Amino acid sequence: ISIATFGDTLAVGTWGSGLFMLKNGKIAGRLRPPQIPGPIVTGCFRDRKGGYWIATDKGIAYGKTIRQISPLYPDKIQKLFINFCQLANGDVCAGGETGVIIFTEDGAIKKMLTQADGLQGKEVRAFYEDQEGLLWIGASAGGLGLQRRGQQCRRVRLAVADAGDEVARAVGVADR
Repeated sequence: ISIATFGDTLAVGTWGSGLFMLKNGKIAGRLRPPQIPGPIVTGCFRDRKGGYWIATDKGIAYGKTIRQISPLYPDKIQKLFINFCQLANGDVCAGGETGVIIFTEDGAIKKMLTQADGLQGKEVRAFYEDQEGLLWIGASAGGLGLQRRGQQCRRVRLAVADAGDEVARAVGVADR
């Protein structure tokens, strides 16, 4: 349920069988518990420093090399995570069912954003950092958040022109 390239290797996440590594169309390796937290792999990412990030149904794995990949903070991170995004400053965001975790490039937790911090919606499904350095956070069940560095997450209200129009426009930003 996820596909990424790690150099010349194709990383294919599965629904229950872990992560397969393919080279030249052949299986070159496989990651599964306990090397990764869960057997359902929902996202794979390689950061600018070459670190490997794996999102699973039971947490996140990280390693500076493929061989070093292991569960990241297994005592704190035990829920579904879906995706990753690297910010201009090098931080890595991970989105999932409990919100957002912002890590340093070396895997240290820098900040956690949840509904208690103003994050709207359920599972975090998308990120976008704009030219001003604002982090836009998209979540299922109607959540769109805006994170300014050093401030609480803010909710963005959307209006849709009509039922058939899939294009939404931001009509205002309000504190939670």
